[in-house]
Amino acid sequence: MSLPKAYKHTVFKAQGESLTLEEVPLRAPTKGEILEKVEACGVCYSDMYAQYNGMGGGFPMVPGHEIIGKVAAIGDGL
Repeated sequence: MSLPKAYKHTVFKAQGESLTLEEVPLRAPTKGEILEKVEACGVCYSDMYAQYNGMGGGFPMVPGHEIIGKVAAIGDGL
């Protein structure tokens, strides 16, 4: 399977700002990593809370941790 050169994601660039859609370069997985093709992703209350109140993770922040997808590529060692 060939991989695209880039993908799109949404990102909070700074606390309190709106989501921005960005295209970023895609890198192949390295040793011990997998690459997942995200088919659906929820943005929930904890993402919104972090965006407005911070949760120690810092910015920029890509929201969404409830993901449905398929393995697109596997790095060495797996």
